Amino acid sequence: MGLVYQTIGMMGSFVIASSLVPQMHKVYKTKSAKDISLRFQVLYVFGLALILVYGFGEDLWPIFVPATVEELAAIVMLGMKLYYDHWSTKPGAVGTDESGDLELDQLHAAFFDFIPHKMGLAYQTIGMMGSFVIASSLVPQMHKVYKTKSAKDISLRFQVLYVFGLALILVYGFGEDLWPIFVPATVEELAAIVMLGMKLYYDHWSTKPGAVGTDESGDLELGIESPLSKSESNFNAMTKSA
Repeated sequence: MGLVYQTIGMMGSFVIASSLVPQMHKVYKTKSAKDISLRFQVLYVFGLALILVYGFGEDLWPIFVPATVEELAAIVMLGMKLYYDHWSTKPGAVGTDESGDLELDQLHAAFFDFIPHKMGLAYQTIGMMGSFVIASSLVPQMHKVYKTKSAKDISLRFQVLYVFGLALILVYGFGEDLWPIFVPATVEELAAIVMLGMKLYYDHWSTKPGAVGTDESGDLELGIESPLSKSESNFNAMTKSA
């Protein structure tokens, strides 16, 4: 069963890495990332760096191979966040948002130095720290969504793939008895499910008739046509036939 669990773990890691693709596509398409927490992304990149140290140190290829891809994608996504936040804060730009600057003032609290002097347990500790950092990165993201009551810039497909990938990581961690993986991954999975629920709730709330800032991006991502757009299509068809 060893190879099976390793394969499941690698699949889970690749699913999480690929989940960033629809998120990057959505940010590129909308030219907006103001609903995405900067602290979440910085902690995510930092946590993945620790995971890479753990994977390479323990020679766990199901961890470090996909984590390398995921780290590169996360860095690109962080760059897009910084770019579009900078662009939106230019004088005269529509939808000016200064949350990125406010978050940058608090980023020093997210960093700490850790230089391992021992093998084995040190790498396991780094791996667990990295997983917990990634799990804790969801906290500022949830706080930002709760505060702004908006999650339209967050890709629904990203969140669904993220939850699914974590489920595979949990199977791998439990199967291989890797406590630096399954202990924090359990916390991260619960946080990811809560974040997914917040995304669905606020997207549903914003698409109610008469709601301010109606957004149908969640329905469009899932391939669902909203009742309002469907009724408009029917009305246009009846007008043309008349």
